Amino acid sequence: MINKTLEELRAQENSYLPGVDVSYHLQKVTLAAVIGPVAVGKTTCLNYISTNSSEIGRVQSFTTRPARPDDPLGDYRYLKHSAENIAVIASKANAGELVQYAVHPTTGYVYGSEASDYYRPYMMLTALANSISGLRRLPFKGIVELCLVSEPNEWLRRISSRSSTEDRLKRLKEGIASLEWCLDQGSAMSWLCSSAGIDKLPAVCNDMQLIIKGELEPNSNNREIGIKLLSKIRKQTAV
Repeated sequence: MINKTLEELRAQENSYLPGVDVSYHLQKVTLAAVIGPVAVGKTTCLNYISTNSSEIGRVQSFTTRPARPDDPLGDYRYLKHSAENIAVIASKANAGELVQYAVHPTTGYVYGSEASDYYRPYMMLTALANSISGLRRLPFKGIVELCLVSEPNEWLRRISSRSSTEDRLKRLKEGIASLEWCLDQGSAMSWLCSSAGIDKLPAVCNDMQLIIKGELEPNSNNREIGIKLLSKIRKQTAV
């Protein structure tokens, strides 16, 4: 039964659009898609901003996959991967009550979000490059895309403290794809660097907030750092 429901969800995944009520809600929200490799500080920045701003929040999506020890705090609400929960998700999808959803192609775990996850005028979401086209299809008031990077040596120090696993290699490859995509976006992409240290975090997050709210123009000041970081990550995947 659960497999049949998952197949039905997959069949409409790429064409799914939210219903009238959800669309009306999203039209009041500007979404900030924060893109960047693992270990550049995306979670730290998003948590800092959402804690210290009354206008900018952080999207917490749902997933039916089990929690992992290294999952960033606050990224997901975890649901049991059960026939009952999958049926509820499918019912909401059929009624247009979800903002978006995706079924993992191999595990069958479902990821998605609901209107209540977008509770402030500006909402931030960590995003992979391959998810941007789907986000652009949604009826948000606007979408702001930012690339967060760090100095290559600082990034290497951060990533080296994490265990070397198959999942880590997958995330590195996702990081390569995200940086390549950001580099292809030209002047529309804002580049921010998180390597200044924890004492400089407020300044980095302040710039991010200003860009999200349209009070600071997109800039490519840190694009060269992104190019160097891409080279460093490529070397790590070749090891």
